[in-house]
Amino acid sequence: MVHSHHATKQLTLKPTSEADAGIAIKPWRTQSFCPYTCSQEHSHYELCADVCSTSCSSLYDITSCPTTCSEGCQCDTGYFFQNGLCVTPDLCNRCFLNSVFYTINETIISEDCSQTCTCTPRHVMVCDSYSCASDEICTVLGGKVQCINKG
Repeated sequence: MVHSHHATKQLTLKPTSEADAGIAIKPWRTQSFCPYTCSQEHSHYELCADVCSTSCSSLYDITSCPTTCSEGCQCDTGYFFQNGLCVTPDLCNRCFLNSVFYTINETIISEDCSQTCTCTPRHVMVCDSYSCASDEICTVLGGKVQCINKG
């Protein structure tokens, strides 16, 4: 079943419902008819994209993936989804914040020294309130934000 929204500007295909009904969905997009562009580097379009078993979490989470799929972008072979990006496996065991990857247990101070954020073993950045002491200033030193003595 093809649903049309805004003429041919956006067509949405619901392969799971047709597949559940035993209907085979065949590729219908072409370069000239309603092309689907993937904005993530190292990704490509799939009629039945597998975003579960190709995610970074699939490397350390034993939860089984659903058997259904949907039209969309899938990471190229050797890349895994992590925070909307397709990354190599070495970047999977990290946290992602403001376009930067951090290692597990790495703690950073925000640019204005108002928070510290730590990359947890669950691959989530946890931030807490923070401030420099009254005799310190917030500055970048050696490429890292830190509080240093004013003197």
